[in-house]
Amino acid sequence: CITGRRRQAVLSHHGRLGGSEAPFLTGHAAGSTLELPAAATTPHLAYIPLPFVGADHADGHVVGLAVLVPDGLEIREQRHVRQVLGRIDTLTGGGRVWQLQRVNAHDGPWATRSERWTKPARQWATVTPLVLDRLLKPNVTIDSERVRNLVLSALERMGLEAPESLWIGPTSAHRGVPAIRDFQPPPGRLNGPSRRMVHVVAKWAEPVVGPLLAGSERHQGYGLFASLSDPAWRAVFDEQQTSQVANRLAIGAPPALAGLAPATDQDSASADEDDE
Repeated sequence: CITGRRRQAVLSHHGRLGGSEAPFLTGHAAGSTLELPAAATTPHLAYIPLPFVGADHADGHVVGLAVLVPDGLEIREQRHVRQVLGRIDTLTGGGRVWQLQRVNAHDGPWATRSERWTKPARQWATVTPLVLDRLLKPNVTIDSERVRNLVLSALERMGLEAPESLWIGPTSAHRGVPAIRDFQPPPGRLNGPSRRMVHVVAKWAEPVVGPLLAGSERHQGYGLFASLSDPAWRAVFDEQQTSQVANRLAIGAPPALAGLAPATDQDSASADEDDE
């Protein structure tokens, strides 16, 4: 994925500048290897896409890329991040070339404005699928208590209170977001099976300030939320429900949104697998 290309470019330029192991860039602890990976215990960069979604004619194409720099980095680390990012003007991969240019976060295209991703709101919905941080058995359905608890735990780890309402399903509430099957699966642990991906709509009692990322692989751009208005949500889901019901009548397929269910504030269930 393009965010992965951006991360690779950052690490490449970091090396060319003579950089040593840098958990704040890689997300891996010092001494981590492919055979024995170890996650960094300190904050590190997140590489996210900025797609065109949520508008009447949105098609989900990526308008820009952003790097989220965590609080707490030392001055020299912040300076190094700016130096590395300033050297990247081209990304390549899969026979494609992307030319990059810096844009103003306040008056560029709407998808590249900081307000799009940070403005306080009570209701947020995923733009990229949230990756659950446990491997689940095939018989665990998307509307199960197990999945709801994993999503609630993912939000809690971001320092968020439990939302007053939560919906989980296979389809984003934002117009223009591709189906989950069109997203590149997150990497499995040591080439093992990939973890389950879901879309989420969460509503809190008080406004939440973005940017909001949650779930496993969030530093690679998964689990990115954008604020969502009630009318927009209802319009999209009503449209999708109508389409899915028509498909079910025509070919006998189950409606894609049948798994949507409100969450309950319950203790997290025991893990099927260890954390990353």
